[in-house]
Amino acid sequence: MTLTATDPKPFTRADETLGSEALASVAALRHRVNPGRHDCFTARSARISTAADSGGLDLLPKTAPTRSTACELVAQL
Repeated sequence: MTLTATDPKPFTRADETLGSEALASVAALRHRVNPGRHDCFTARSARISTAADSGGLDLLPKTAPTRSTACELVAQL
């Protein structure tokens, strides 16, 4: 896959930021991580469908007390 900047100068100093080496690095990174990223999205979609079909998230019963207790998530300064 090749990435190409379609606007020759989308912002000041873009030629320094989006040079051919930078675009090649982004393309290589995308090529390397995209299959795993796609797998994660597919698994997430399946979990959402399962939760929607079952009407719940199938959480562990032993975590019910934690989930039902009001808690303070922000540390006091």
